[in-house]
Amino acid sequence: MTNHHNRNRWRVDATANWQVFTLVLPESCTPIGVVTRPDGTKGALMRISHSGLLVQINAGVVRSVNQTKVKAALRRGGRGE
Repeated sequence: MTNHHNRNRWRVDATANWQVFTLVLPESCTPIGVVTRPDGTKGALMRISHSGLLVQINAGVVRSVNQTKVKAALRRGGRGE
């Protein structure tokens, strides 16, 4: 169970193996690391080159992420917000 303090926390681990979540690197994407959503689910964090948007990829399925919070997690060295 997530406590109130961690409810909206997004985490990024730039050293984690993103290939655990997807074997295919989509064209025009740059791998960043692994993102953990507030509910605890994880996936490969990618940056779409032409737009700069950050996305989560799991087994080829692309999901949006909270841009503001994930960028804040990246600025803090992946420790979350």
